[in-house]
Amino acid sequence: MNNFVKMDVAIELLADKISKTTKQFNMSNNPIYQQELNNLMTERDKLYSGDINVMDKIINEYGKELKF
Repeated sequence: MNNFVKMDVAIELLADKISKTTKQFNMSNNPIYQQELNNLMTERDKLYSGDINVMDKIINEYGKELKF
């Protein structure tokens, strides 16, 4: 898969993961979700910097998780 396509897919998957985690945090106020959001934002920054490893992680891990 072309890196530009992978980047686009990873951005969409990460946006969905951030959205769902934000919803969980707002509903529960559990600090675990706040920490997860912080980690997702760090991954977002790395993704936008072009980190291929983060891109692959998002596609492989979050893609399977969000598929269902």
